[in-house]
Formats: sequence, C-alpha cells, structure tokens
Amino acid sequence: MILGCSNTTAQTAFTLPQINFTPMTIADTHVHIYPCFDLEEFLVHACRNLDRCAEPLRIAAANQPLPARVLYLAESAGCHWFQEAIHGRIAPPHGWTLRFGETARCVTFSHAEHGEIHIVPGRQMATAERLEVLGLAMDATVPDRLSLRETLTRIETAGGTPVVPWAVGKWLFSRGRAIDSLLHASSPDSLLLGDSAMRPAPGPLPRLMRLAVKLGFGVAAGSDPLPLPGEERLVGTFAVFMKTRFAPEAPADLLRNLFQNQPPHAGGQIVGHRRSYGSVLLKTVQLRFAKKTPPLKEHGQQDQSHSNHE
Repeated sequence: MILGCSNTTAQTAFTLPQINFTPMTIADTHVHIYPCFDLEEFLVHACRNLDRCAEPLRIAAANQPLPARVLYLAESAGCHWFQEAIHGRIAPPHGWTLRFGETARCVTFSHAEHGEIHIVPGRQMATAERLEVLGLAMDATVPDRLSLRETLTRIETAGGTPVVPWAVGKWLFSRGRAIDSLLHASSPDSLLLGDSAMRPAPGPLPRLMRLAVKLGFGVAAGSDPLPLPGEERLVGTFAVFMKTRFAPEAPADLLRNLFQNQPPHAGGQIVGHRRSYGSVLLKTVQLRFAKKTPPLKEHGQQDQSHSNHE
C-alpha cells in the first residue's frame, strides 16, 4: 500500500484570475480636415499622436489596453467632409477601411497595423460678436453671425454639445466680457470651454478658463489644426483622456463626462502638448499670407482661406 494515495482520483481545479480592464477613451475635441490635408497622413499621425498622449496614463493604470481614439470634427460653413464620407464620396487610403453605423453619428477608419480611429461630426460657427463656437457631435448646419446666445441655443436644439474654444486674440476686451457674462449667466452643464494646442506654451490658464473651472464648467481640449499643408500631422497632439467607454452610436455621451460639478477637470484629464510661442507666431504669419486654394468640390469643402482662424 502506498501511503497518501486512494482509489479515488483527486482533481484540482485551477481558476485563472479575472482581469478587469477599465474602459478608456482619448479624444481630440477640435479637429478640422482641410482640402490641403493628406488623408493617410492625417489618420496615421492622429493614431500615433493620441497613443503617445495616452501612454503615461495607460501605464499608470497597470498596463491597460490602448484607449479608444476619437476625433470630434468642427467643420466651418461650406465644409461637409463628414457628409461626403457617409455618402461614400471619401475614398479610404490604401490599407484602410471605412465603416459607419446605421445612425451615421460616427465613421470609423480601420487599419491592420494602426488600428481604429473614430471620427464624429461637428460644426464651427463665427458669432456676431466674432467669437468661435463649436457644436460637437452634430451635423446640423448653424449659420454664422448669429448672436452668441442664439448660436448656443441652435446647437442645443440640434442635439450638439456647445464648446466655446480659446482662439488667438478672441478672448480679449469686449469679446472677453461677452464670455465672462455668458459664464456667470449659464449653468455648468450647458456648455464647455475648449483649450487649444494653439494657446502658446508655456503659460498659465487664461483668466476666463480659470473662472470657468471655478464656476464648475468642464474644459475640453483639441489640436485645432490650421489650413496649411503638413498641419494634419499635428492632429491628436492635444486631447482629453477619460476613463469611460466610447459608444460610436452615441458619441455625445462621451462629452457629457466633461461636464463637472467641481473643479478641476473631474470628468477628464487634458493630455499632450501645446505649441510654442515661436510656432504659433510662425503659423499665424503663414496663414495670413497663404495663397487661396480653389475648393475641392469632390470633397465637399470650401476654400481653405475661409477658415475662422483668420
């Protein structure tokens, strides 16, 4: 007889530990696709830049998978890239596939090497006060030159998320007072402020952005590329990181996580980098003297010189 053995076969069950990954998303919330952009360069660099922005936070979260990548468009009057895409008039670059859901609220480009990136519609308006306003996660057209409050109302009616983005020289004097008045008269869950890679670094938050955070408003972030060749390589360099799942069928839900009840940035974390003072100055001069380019009608976009950056 062999001690320690029995006629009954003992089986030991091994249970592998369950790994629960936190859903994560990184979003550039101020994106343009201009006619002078190379779409393949745009997609490849957007994927790389967003991954690079998210990497430190992903590692800190115990090597979580790469977050979902999202680009929120802000198309100006006459620009309809998103509509052209969902109607099949935008050819995906070699190696990329393009798909969109039944709701047509998002298009997704996929590549065997670079993975997926989602693009959500949105509009950019110039108000009567000469302020920029974005309507994210919407494709309805809102006319330029309406008052600031009327523009925000139209965006809300269209189901979009209103964002008042920082822009060079546009938060000063009378326009700054208009934003100050808007913040004091509005609920923090009614709109977002937008930080921009075009805000020169280094430097503190502008007074109005500090005021917005103090009052409980959320702050989004975006690369805001200019209508100049090569600017497509900068998409995704400045973004907001959120520990929440992105739903292509309901892209506005992600933005609601940026509405906060208490500062600072309770709904998301701004990541990436802004441009230097020298870069902003150089690009502003280049844009001012850039030659006008005929519109590319097959892409449904306007002459790039009509950008609200001017």
